[in-house]
Amino acid sequence: MCLRDGYMGVSIFLFFLADVLKKKISKAQASEELEQDVEVDEEFDSSESEDESEDEGISFEVKPKSDEGKRGQKRKSNGVNENDEDDGDEDIEDEEDGKDDDDVIDIEFGLYDPKESDYFSVKNLLKNYCDETVDGELFALNELCDMIVNQVSVGAMIKAEGSEEDPLGFLTVLSVHHHKDSKCLKQLRHWLLQNCKDSDKKKQLEKLFNDTNKGLGLVLQDRLINVPQQIVPHLHQALHDDIEWAKENEESPELKKSFECENFILVGRCFQTDSDGKLKKVSKKKKKAVDESQQAFYRFEEEFYRNESLLSYSFASKQNESHSESEQMPQSRCVMVFSKAKFLQVVKELKDLLEEDT
Repeated sequence: MCLRDGYMGVSIFLFFLADVLKKKISKAQASEELEQDVEVDEEFDSSESEDESEDEGISFEVKPKSDEGKRGQKRKSNGVNENDEDDGDEDIEDEEDGKDDDDVIDIEFGLYDPKESDYFSVKNLLKNYCDETVDGELFALNELCDMIVNQVSVGAMIKAEGSEEDPLGFLTVLSVHHHKDSKCLKQLRHWLLQNCKDSDKKKQLEKLFNDTNKGLGLVLQDRLINVPQQIVPHLHQALHDDIEWAKENEESPELKKSFECENFILVGRCFQTDSDGKLKKVSKKKKKAVDESQQAFYRFEEEFYRNESLLSYSFASKQNESHSESEQMPQSRCVMVFSKAKFLQVVKELKDLLEEDT
């Protein structure tokens, strides 16, 4: 399928869920205090939309990542107001002002440093990342989530209405060589190499894993479908800035060096469509090779990274019946390796794309 069409399909679905969200918030305001923070949920009851008014709107504002803790100060990200503060009294307008502005509700989405309380949200977001079992053992997802939330210097959590809320998404990079002895990284390495059927690409990948003189960063990300796509360029720019900061300011020379990544590896979650762009249903027949021309990404920006990758391959992933999204569509993974220079190029492309759509 056309990659652009895959992106547009996801965009349409985003706007649909945003419309459901605004109506759910309007209903909640009728029974709760006007100053209560708006909570964004992952799933909504579609039946509520039939009884709500259609004369409402919703707007989003992206807040910069808070550089608290080790960094001790806020750092401005491109295109975002650095001086915005998280003030509950200003987040939701009073009833009279809301009527004058056609009941527009402002929800602020901010980028915040990871912390231990984000653990369960990150774990929930990563439940579909890897097969449940790798080489006969349960995948060490707990260990991977611990690494993410305890790495404050690099990585960002997407939150609505303040740093104390549960993350709606995240983006981070872990140094493959620094964590090479961890169980989860060993399992990921085995999983990725086992599913690479191209012998030349497999040799290239093994070389990247083994060459400790050239840093390799594992990019990990996911977010709820209703997070506004306008935050994506800021999120990826913030990750680049975090890496540059860590190379200069981490606590030890070893940690500083661990973020000197020449290349990055990203595993994108995908679903398969037919030649008409419609979703395929899960087949009980023997798995076939993934047709990348009919592959669509859950996170649209991953398609850009694949286009700029120096190595990429795809494979069908195991269907997990406990995950509802896996019951109706075949799942696949796209592994891509890209350089630091291409990382920056994709960030620019994302910014340009969203500017065209506004």
